Amino acid sequence: MSHPNPYDFAHPVGDGRFFAGRKKLFAWINDHLKEPARPLILYGPRRIGKTSILKQIEAEQFGPAFLTVYIDFAELAMDSLSVLLWELAQTVVTYLRQLKLELDDPRLPDFVADPSRAFQEQCLRPIESKLAGRQLLLLGDNLHKLSQRTERGTLPENSFTTLDQLIHSQPYARCIFTLELTNTGVPELHPFLQDTHNYLIESLTVEEAMALIREPVRYTVVKDVAQYIYTLTDGHPYDLQRICHTLYERQEEHSLQQITIADVVLVKSFVLKDKPFEFSPPDRLPSYTIAVTPSFRDTFRRRRRPRPTSWSRRGFVALATAVLLFLITAFGFPNTTIGQQIRNLIMPATATPNILAVVSVPTETLAPTEVAAPTLIPTETPAPTETPTPTLTPTETPMPTETPTPSPTPIPTLLVREPDNMPMVLVPGGTFMMGSADDDVNAGDDEKPQHEVTLDSFYIDKYEVSVAQYALFLNDLGAYERACNQADCAWPRERAGTANYLSIQENEDGTATFMPFQDFGDYPINYVTWYGANNYCQWAGGRLPTEAEWEYAARGTDGRPYPWGNREPDALRAVFNSDSFENVKPVDALPDGASPFGAFAMAGNMWEWVADWYDSAYYSVSPANNPTGPEGDQRVTRGGGWPNNNLADRLRSANRSASSPHTISAIIGFRCAHPLSQ
Repeated sequence: MSHPNPYDFAHPVGDGRFFAGRKKLFAWINDHLKEPARPLILYGPRRIGKTSILKQIEAEQFGPAFLTVYIDFAELAMDSLSVLLWELAQTVVTYLRQLKLELDDPRLPDFVADPSRAFQEQCLRPIESKLAGRQLLLLGDNLHKLSQRTERGTLPENSFTTLDQLIHSQPYARCIFTLELTNTGVPELHPFLQDTHNYLIESLTVEEAMALIREPVRYTVVKDVAQYIYTLTDGHPYDLQRICHTLYERQEEHSLQQITIADVVLVKSFVLKDKPFEFSPPDRLPSYTIAVTPSFRDTFRRRRRPRPTSWSRRGFVALATAVLLFLITAFGFPNTTIGQQIRNLIMPATATPNILAVVSVPTETLAPTEVAAPTLIPTETPAPTETPTPTLTPTETPMPTETPTPSPTPIPTLLVREPDNMPMVLVPGGTFMMGSADDDVNAGDDEKPQHEVTLDSFYIDKYEVSVAQYALFLNDLGAYERACNQADCAWPRERAGTANYLSIQENEDGTATFMPFQDFGDYPINYVTWYGANNYCQWAGGRLPTEAEWEYAARGTDGRPYPWGNREPDALRAVFNSDSFENVKPVDALPDGASPFGAFAMAGNMWEWVADWYDSAYYSVSPANNPTGPEGDQRVTRGGGWPNNNLADRLRSANRSASSPHTISAIIGFRCAHPLSQ
């Protein structure tokens, strides 16, 4: 069901629609309304929200003690003072009749004869008898229109003074006017302005803008996205309202559950097309820096793929692997990040799509499999014992000798692929129940029916692909715009906004260098399209996991609802239900949330692209063996993400979602898979 757009300009806030902030201003007005009668002037630049403020006052901002009447001077005829006062009286009487006050129509001939006296006797005094102890508060919008008429000579110069004296000669009457501040300053309204209380209306504060952006809507706008909108508009109410109005229409059209910075970028291009875009984060955001030392820059410069590796290269890798195995056996992994654990020891700097480094690591939580896990600790070979020579019985037919059965070759439980130094964990082939049972109250219809699926063995990335890893891919590619199947691969912060740790820098030779923000290279990549994720996995020598592979790697064979088991999600196991992108964690954080096969962050942090197209009814026709998904126009995402609309039910391993493959979002990343046979 469609709901009225709360940012609709055709329905001002005075009819009950949302209004944000200005508490300091309303406190100022309230204090000055208690003083002896003097007009209040609210002035500011065009479209700063002056009319909205008056409409909010009209909507009983100051309670039933005031009977408020809104008057727009831009709609009044001002051919003479007589016509002005008659139009003003007619507007006030008509307005109050709508409030069931019985008042007679003002008579124009009387205003022609004596406008001031007619205004008092046919407007102000009849109203006094109807107030029942209340005060009359006239809200005069666009007072500068009256000033323009006095400058042209249409109205006498004392028109403001006459109007002020007429209204404030009545002890029960007050007035508040708005005045547009032009490039030349406040219009000359002396001596009227010299005896008024004046208040300059400025842009909304960060808190006021946050309220305007987030509170009147049913969908989610996280703090970082709201701050981005505030930065684009400098807190100007009109620009804020235009962006929010368009985002609301976009949400209604596409049934979005959350507005992302990608959505804001899409609408700002035509909503603010007359406003140059200059991004600078608000002061309250953390200050991120990029380390651009020559060696660091060289690391992330665009690189060409080398020719196939030579025998000596493979020999080097084998030797390095042996050294690493010895170190692991003797000392175990050091308590450092993944980059220090593995890539700094054995991985050469030049990237190729071949998987060369093999590390065998025992996995205690590995699901039962027919493949025997290798033993790392060498065992002593027992000393041979003397075996007596048997006495052979003569026979005419020689006894056949048994051919020994070869032992199966152990499959390594961990691979480290060379292009991006990503550890990949083994997921042994097996059968599991995919989807959710009919009686699962947390399950969506697209998770049913639950069905049995059998998969071949495969490897899956132990971690989500990081910012530093994706920067290597983009530098090898040399670009990001329309560089992945004619789609953008991913967006850097300079285009996406603050919920992003990937940066682009233009080089003197016209090329671009992609790099992570300092200390954020091991955070998960986001703002990546499905095409950008798919191309990355191909570049790294693998592919995106199928939806069935992803779910099996997340929940194992025992039907657990979450990767770690049955326990409800918490901060030790997943990043979810968060109000800020700042709470996203590095890819190798939260080991307590790992899956049965040792894959991290398969619940929370980022939603993850998988290979399949989405069909809500696919499970009823899915093949039993190695399903690869249906045809469709949206790609599946899995795992839940960090925003605050992602509660525990979104983190269930069976939960499904989908987005257009062109979607670029702060909450979607990915990991890769690799067939066992490759």
